Amino acid sequence: KADGAKAAASLGVDPAMDYGFYRNFWGLQESLLYPEKLFDRRENWTAFHKAISALLKLLLKHPAQEVAKQPWTEQEPTPMRHAPRARALGVQLDDPGFRLQFLTQVMVAFQVLEVDGSSRAVSGGLISRQPDLVRSEFYGLKRLCESTLKHIREGYPKLLKRVLEREGQWVAWKASGCREFDHYSKEMLTARPCVADELMLREFEKSQAAKKKLQPAVSGLLNALKDPSWQMPPATKPGGDDEVGATRSQATKGLCEAYLDRLVEEDKPENCIEEEYKAKKNKVFMWQCLRLFNQQYLRVYGRKDVNK
Repeated sequence: KADGAKAAASLGVDPAMDYGFYRNFWGLQESLLYPEKLFDRRENWTAFHKAISALLKLLLKHPAQEVAKQPWTEQEPTPMRHAPRARALGVQLDDPGFRLQFLTQVMVAFQVLEVDGSSRAVSGGLISRQPDLVRSEFYGLKRLCESTLKHIREGYPKLLKRVLEREGQWVAWKASGCREFDHYSKEMLTARPCVADELMLREFEKSQAAKKKLQPAVSGLLNALKDPSWQMPPATKPGGDDEVGATRSQATKGLCEAYLDRLVEEDKPENCIEEEYKAKKNKVFMWQCLRLFNQQYLRVYGRKDVNK
């Protein structure tokens, strides 16, 4: 008898769970994804209202309250992936978590119809421009959804209402052209830090007080750049013009002068070269130019004050 009463209380064995109900239930998904299409044609809202009303009546007829701590049970011998679709839908609708998820989706769709972020002049959303009969049916469905959610989990409609109100406030904020951020909240200046914040602050101060240790190679490189002491080789007199032209330093000097001449010529106003097409905008070219200049005029680089 207990098993029979339990089966009778299940939504999956209700006579209303037929193929038509199955089609209407999954046909609601398109309307929930695009709520603005409900009022394109009169029959769209009529079909939606009929399907949602039938579903909510069944959910109230077979209530399922969510339990915070569900007891452990053995795994079913036949997993649900092998079950027929009609039976799977009944098991899903008996699940309180599935009911919460679906009804939350319905409430979000209702929120979209009530808050229109595309226009600042019209308030009340898309539902405010509908006939009185449609508006009365809409708000009746909304109250029925809230009542069903209250039976599933106590306090959930209040939490969901708060979340949707904040979302509506954000949509209205953006529709009015307001900026996302203006200034820090004054509560951050007057609020008292909690114990966790004080502990994190102490750990942060300890980490900042400890001096960072660098690797020896990095420390040596920084010291060399801070106080460079370059040793220049003695100047030698070349034997002839051909020998001078064949040296690498002479080739580097010619290439460096060519780079510098290009920069000078491009900066002359009479050449009419736009700023974005100049060579100084090319990072690779400027890096090559600086390297050639440092190699050719090492004494100038050695006298460079790194503190400036």
